[in-house]
Formats: sequence, C-alpha cells, structure tokens
Amino acid sequence: MALLVYVVDIILAGDDAEQISKVKEFLDRKFKIKDLGRLSFFLGFEVTRSKQGIHINQRKYALDILVDSGMLAAKPYSTPITKDTKMSLDQNKSTHEEEVYRRAIGKLLYLTNTRPDINFAVVFKSIRSISKYTSSSSSQPGSEIRKGVAYSRLVFPDESNMKLNAFSDSDWASCNFTRRSTTRFCIYMGAALISWKTKKQSTVSRSSSEAKYCALASSACELQWIKTLLQEL
Repeated sequence: MALLVYVVDIILAGDDAEQISKVKEFLDRKFKIKDLGRLSFFLGFEVTRSKQGIHINQRKYALDILVDSGMLAAKPYSTPITKDTKMSLDQNKSTHEEEVYRRAIGKLLYLTNTRPDINFAVVFKSIRSISKYTSSSSSQPGSEIRKGVAYSRLVFPDESNMKLNAFSDSDWASCNFTRRSTTRFCIYMGAALISWKTKKQSTVSRSSSEAKYCALASSACELQWIKTLLQEL
C-alpha cells in the first residue's frame, strides 16, 4: 500500500480493498476526512480508467496555459521546436518580460509530468530564460503546446509485464555558449512509460561518443534507482 500526502490532499493506493478501508477508517478517527471515491483529479492531473488501463493527462492545465498566454486560438505546430533553433544573447529584454517568461517556463515544466514530447523544447527554452537568451524562433510562452495535442495522455495498461526497458540518446555540443551536450532518456516498464529526462550535461564532452556515454550513465543511474524502489515495494 502507498499513501501520498500533499498538504490536505491524500491518495491511497493498494491491491487490498479491505485494508484500504481500514486505513481510511483509522485516518477518519484521528482527524475528520472526506472520502472522494476513486481518484479522478489531483493537483492538475486528470485520471480516468478504461478496459485498456489507467489514463493520466493534464488537459485542463494545458488549456489554462494556452488561455493565459493568449494562444488558445493559435495555429498548431507539427513539432514543439525546430531542430536547428539557435540561442543568441539579448541584452534588451525588460525585467517584466523576464518574469513573465519565467512563470510560463515554470508552468510548462510542470506540464512535462504527462507530456514527455515537449520536454526537450521546454528545457531548451528554460536554459535560455535563465541565461536571458532569445532564439531565432518565436519566444511566445506556450508555443511548445501549440502542437494541437493538449489532450495527450500517459497510459498505464492493465496487462503489462514488469520488464524494464531504457532508451537514451544525446546531441553533441548543442549549447552555443557552454558547448555542453544534452542528455535525454526514457524508461518503460512493459508498455508503460514511467520515467524520462532531458538535461544539459554537467561537463563538456570532447566527442559525440563521450556525450552518448554520459547519457548512458544517467540512464543507468535512473534504472538502478527504479530497480531499488521496485524491490522495496
């Protein structure tokens, strides 16, 4: 059984309905709680169930970002960012613009919890925001989800094996200023995507092979952590 607590919101998960009921009764005796039934909404995450399994999305949260940025009616892009996008130093950005941009980046980073497809674009633009960069592409906040897939979701199938599969990759010296490479990986448990990351490497790789080895090392660390967690569960 697993108990997740965030301030006054609680999620209780387990494979024994009777035991879950006992825990809820115990909590209700200690302090009054309200049972909202099966999980459907939690901190911006929408949870639904079907014959295929559990579906998790942030549809409303994504639409709120588009509304806040004035891009709800914008024309969708086929991809979140172009592969040849470059960063350049901009000394003319106002403090107000920077604050707005940072808030937008924070919202988009939270959205990547269910949207791994925009992870690279968001991380790329967050680096630019922190360093006061602008790219040759549109700097309008929210453009990463103009893809027309605000309804994308993660699916956790009911019938899936427990085998872990990992995929990793990297570019080489993509940052024009630090010449550091970018690591990216995704890890599946059976058919379910359970972990992913896009992050600029902490050191400068002297070859594309070295950059890929760094990405593999990060993937191996994540796999070891997941393996230990599964053993404890």
